[in-house]
Amino acid sequence: MTSLALDYEELIALIGGRAGYGRTSASWSTEEAAQVEDVLQSGYRQMLFPPPLPGRHTTHQWSFLTPLDGTSVGPTTGTSVGDSNGSNSITATQSIFSTWFRGATLTFDTSGNSYTLTASSGTGTLTSATIAGETADDTFTLTSAWGYELDSDFAGLLGGVTYRDEQTYIEVLLTSEAVIRKNRQFNDTTGKPQMVATIPVTAGTATQSWAIVMYPTPDDNYRLEYRMMISPSKLAAGKNPFGGPEHIELLLQSCWDKLQALRGGPGTEHQLFLERLQASVALDERHSQANIGYNSDRYSGRVVQPRHDRDDYTVYYNP
Repeated sequence: MTSLALDYEELIALIGGRAGYGRTSASWSTEEAAQVEDVLQSGYRQMLFPPPLPGRHTTHQWSFLTPLDGTSVGPTTGTSVGDSNGSNSITATQSIFSTWFRGATLTFDTSGNSYTLTASSGTGTLTSATIAGETADDTFTLTSAWGYELDSDFAGLLGGVTYRDEQTYIEVLLTSEAVIRKNRQFNDTTGKPQMVATIPVTAGTATQSWAIVMYPTPDDNYRLEYRMMISPSKLAAGKNPFGGPEHIELLLQSCWDKLQALRGGPGTEHQLFLERLQASVALDERHSQANIGYNSDRYSGRVVQPRHDRDDYTVYYNP
């Protein structure tokens, strides 16, 4: 079955046609191509982060930008590549390491020497202040870290954090980084996750990214699960916009609005966008009604029972 969704190439063709440049991008001038791109990206941003509807004081949060996700924490193993003598770093054979890997200890199997990691590239390069003279192509064990970088599209937690322990879900206390730090200072131990916090790890000119820190340092492998807010990337070749076919007309109308503004409107396109936005919000709210959200008193260690409604995998809480 052919999808009603539109991809990047189809969208710029429609915008080019609407702008009077024709639908064939190869025939556009450099300026025309730049305008089409500007209209698409601006329209996409307005669709994802719309203004409040008349009579409302807050903007709508799209359900398709708040998926269930998670991150794996705990010890792991790997193999070094080459001789690390004098370099204070090694490169592992697999990209299993976070770029924000705090508190992990690397132990080489041949020598038994251990090093505390200070950084990781995220593509397998691990850095310590003292790594030197280890055997080339040696295997190693990496203990748990207390901080892990989250996916690049992470923009915040929505609700609680849980992990699965046999057949039950255990809730982890969501707190501040300062509380995590104080607990580590008084008793730097390992165990099952009891509390977590998220912190920004880059800002300014770098792309904003986030890490999750926890206490105690995990004593085993755990999968932390949570519902997250997404920070969408720009639309590009080969990508489809968020929202799918149900909201594609909202995106198009948002682009017509931006095109009219670029050409010095006024006109009716913005009002038409608000009308289309109201319809899309109503549709999204109907989809969200079956999901009551995450009901939690933030008590660490509380058992929550999993319940699944169709394709919705939000964890529900039964007191």
